Amino acid sequence: MESVSSGEMLDLAAFDRLFGEYRPRFIRFAASYVTDAAVAEDIVMESFMAAWERRALLSERSLPPYVLVIVRIGHIHLRARQVRLRAEEHLHSHGARMLE
Repeated sequence: MESVSSGEMLDLAAFDRLFGEYRPRFIRFAASYVTDAAVAEDIVMESFMAAWERRALLSERSLPPYVLVIVRIGHIHLRARQVRLRAEEHLHSHGARMLE
């Protein structure tokens, strides 16, 4: 990702405004992937925090799509973690049955 010119760099006021504007939409978007509203909100909050950490590379225009991509990636990682946990639980219960 290329750095934006210093005149376009995302400042706190712009970030706060964009956060307020896009947060509800992104939560609804994340909630379409996960069934738990709190999890959807966590994904969005973590996505905005990651974007803030990269603010030197972002502008007001590039922040919303950047956060949206992070929300999607957060969902993918969450799903992978859930699949892995279910597999571990299955293996553990199968192993316990075999020991009996």
